[in-house]
Amino acid sequence: MSKLKLVDTNKYVRDTHSKGLISSDVKALQAYKLSRERMNKIEGFETDINNIRTELTDIKNLLETISKSLYKTNRV
Repeated sequence: MSKLKLVDTNKYVRDTHSKGLISSDVKALQAYKLSRERMNKIEGFETDINNIRTELTDIKNLLETISKSLYKTNRV
């Protein structure tokens, strides 16, 4: 695959085979990859938080069940 530099800009080169434009901005690519990595981490944190929320709800329900059971046992 050979590339031709464009006269108007340094950000892109043209692929001579497909005639497509290819970005040659390495800093933009690095920024995009960093942004994507951060978003993946945030999505992972969101999943973890939702799992913790579900587990806390389960624990709360179990404690309520135990409390009601102990209350009934002590009333009789």
